[in-house]
Amino acid sequence: MQPLYRDRTVLVVERMPIYALRPGMTVVFVGDSGFPVAHVLIRRESTGWIARGLANVRSDRVRVRFENYVGTVVAAFTPKPAWGSAGTALATAERSPEFPPSGRHGTAFFNPTGAGDQ
Repeated sequence: MQPLYRDRTVLVVERMPIYALRPGMTVVFVGDSGFPVAHVLIRRESTGWIARGLANVRSDRVRVRFENYVGTVVAAFTPKPAWGSAGTALATAERSPEFPPSGRHGTAFFNPTGAGDQ
């Protein structure tokens, strides 16, 4: 998920209709490794959306389609160490500029070790 999201970042995603997706949106989908990845949509083609990780030179081989689309990133929380309290963490929110809070519940993903990075 790096460089946009560091390890241990919690992503909140909202499942939207495929027809509502637009270039530049960051989406979570199941990539060719079988793990969820968060990449940016580049363009739509007849076989699905082309996506690419920000640090990747090439676009993903797997197209974003209804079957592997998990949701669109609407917020990201980066854990920060809490003052004076060992072993606890506070989260700071970074809202996605293309989506104001909708009031609907989303799905949160936690990336503890960078598993699934592509």
